[in-house]
Amino acid sequence: MSTRAPGNAPRVEPPEETVGLLPDNYPRSALALTALRHPLSIPRFLSSRLAYRSNLRHSRGIAGVRLEPPDEFFRSLTGGKELSSFPVQTPVLEGLVMTFRRIGEEYSRRWNSPLAQGSSALDLNDARVLYALVRARTPRTVIETGVSDGFSSLVILEALEENGGGTLHSIDLPEIGAPSLIGRAPGWVVPERLRPRWRLHLGPSRRVLPKLLREIPRPEMFLHDSEHSYTNMRFEFSSVLPRLGASGLLLSDDARSNDALIEAAQEHGGRASFCEGRLGGIARGSAAVG
Repeated sequence: MSTRAPGNAPRVEPPEETVGLLPDNYPRSALALTALRHPLSIPRFLSSRLAYRSNLRHSRGIAGVRLEPPDEFFRSLTGGKELSSFPVQTPVLEGLVMTFRRIGEEYSRRWNSPLAQGSSALDLNDARVLYALVRARTPRTVIETGVSDGFSSLVILEALEENGGGTLHSIDLPEIGAPSLIGRAPGWVVPERLRPRWRLHLGPSRRVLPKLLREIPRPEMFLHDSEHSYTNMRFEFSSVLPRLGASGLLLSDDARSNDALIEAAQEHGGRASFCEGRLGGIARGSAAVG
């Protein structure tokens, strides 16, 4: 993934295989050697392998989806607003670029391993779109699942700060063996100045999300960035979509991992949109275009 500013960076395309998940044909000798050197990586690898196989069984619809350029994707989720109207301000952009590089350096320094599977952070192109969506939609309450280093949390919090209001509720089950999290808490990249509007809830989304939705019955925005398995994505989307406000927005990182987003749109109403990067989304009510 590129670490240059979005305006100067080439479009970063995801690999043909499911993003972030090791395929079955990965060399077994390499996996065995890495497991011996880094035993904490084994649970993460097993989870990834199971998710990959599950996604293969539920990926017929996703193969034919149309990918939208960022500008078009943004318009489809904001009622026709322009992405260029919500630029990332230079100090914020410089901070995001530095943080993105720092996360990548931590992965390389701490664990140069195929089981580490690279940084889990959004690339800078998707970060720009996510930031602009939060700026344009001005949500009072955002829920995200999956924190890890906290790059997507940082992007959302910077946008809420620029909006002058809003709270982010993040759900995370810390990954055992995640390279950059060794010795650190989830969301370690989030600075103290943004933490007053951040609430971190630790535990699996299957346990924490239903409870949080009882406390926050009408969130305006939701971002899935936890385990990208078909079963988990279907659970989260089906839990959140009926609770979103009349003009709420559901977003997903690695949205093309399987058919979950397409099926959720069909069942709960709305149109599933897929950006050229890793993001996908469903806009409800008047905010949808398409």
